[in-house]
Amino acid sequence: MPILLFLFHAQGFPASHSMQLALGRRSGRSPSHPSSSFRAHHRHGAVEWSVVRRITPGILIGTFGGTWIAAALSFRVLRGFFAGFLVYVATQMLLDVRPKPARTLPARRACRPWGP
Repeated sequence: MPILLFLFHAQGFPASHSMQLALGRRSGRSPSHPSSSFRAHHRHGAVEWSVVRRITPGILIGTFGGTWIAAALSFRVLRGFFAGFLVYVATQMLLDVRPKPARTLPARRACRPWGP
């Protein structure tokens, strides 16, 4: 996404809209990528449909809610949040922090739209 911000700035887009444009462009990528992966997993019997039904409402609420929040935030706030997130991820990578591997599904309460 930083390259999108650079390109938008180079093309003269207003700075007050460039972060929202970059987020929208990133979120609106071709839907064929996830759908082709989903079809391949389904063909191999690797889709747990009960879990898909449980997490879909949260995914939809998070997607639309996140879009609404991102549109309402100022460029500076959104940029600060994004920069903080990058620092957090980079720190985890540098410290080699990894989640514990597990072969069990999350608890039913963790799949609610509002989280655990």
